[in-house]
Amino acid sequence: MFFSDDIKDVAPYNFVLARFEIDFFSSLSFPGTVRAGVGVLRVGKTSLLLKQALFNPARCVAEAYSTIVATDPATGRPRELGDALRMQFRRWLLGPERPQID
Repeated sequence: MFFSDDIKDVAPYNFVLARFEIDFFSSLSFPGTVRAGVGVLRVGKTSLLLKQALFNPARCVAEAYSTIVATDPATGRPRELGDALRMQFRRWLLGPERPQID
């Protein structure tokens, strides 16, 4: 995952991939150069909406959206993101935060 050490230090959470959607616009070939980017589109009550993209040297070749849900390591149940953790994730927001839909 892209999470840095400061995220891991906030509280014990497990993150579960709940949804993944990808659109391919063009093909990639091997060997070749591929760049990847990831950012946060929305910070919800218990989840994050992420956007990922793959690029060849000329353009974006794929775009993906994923929802990850924070869970309690002991119970496996969704766990509300604390304020400190929300602040950390908001550092990676790509644009204006969308309305919360959790």
